[in-house]
Amino acid sequence: MRYKETGEVHMDFHRTTNGTIAYLRKTYGEKFLDEVFRHTAHDVYRSIHSDLKRGDPEQLVEHWSHFFDREKGEYVIERRGRKSG
Repeated sequence: MRYKETGEVHMDFHRTTNGTIAYLRKTYGEKFLDEVFRHTAHDVYRSIHSDLKRGDPEQLVEHWSHFFDREKGEYVIERRGRKSG
């Protein structure tokens, strides 16, 4: 997995992210914000998308599991008739 931060995600991170999104939307508009999200998705999640197109969900499952575990979330990921998480 390309990005694997560790440690807790604090509320400050979420507030800062929301504030940044609001600022970009207000200052540069919806189209610009859309472009930021598209570039982020393309650059950060490209390999996950490529694997999914080939029918391989393992990288996405690893990504979700990492972040759900990191946030101490309760979850179950079902795939191919099995459960993990």
